[in-house]
Amino acid sequence: MQAIEDSLKSLLATLPARPLEKQLLDELVERTLSQTQANANPESWKNRWEYVLRKEVFDLAATEGKALKDPTTNYYEQLNDMLDIILTFTEHGASPCLY
Repeated sequence: MQAIEDSLKSLLATLPARPLEKQLLDELVERTLSQTQANANPESWKNRWEYVLRKEVFDLAATEGKALKDPTTNYYEQLNDMLDIILTFTEHGASPCLY
């Protein structure tokens, strides 16, 4: 699990400034997935990715109350980007379903 969390953190740290280009995001996600897929059981690998992605978006969502009090917040941009990232991971088969 730690390797997947580290891979996601690394991906998030390397993302370019907004707006995220779909093609670049696809390439980064594919590279991240290929680094974590070797010798992994496909079903448990998908479940671990689902858990890590859900945790990341829930951790961000937990800051919404604080963000609402900050007129200079970029919370909604971060949330939008995170949802784009999750969708891209799902499109590339990293999660059985994220709903």
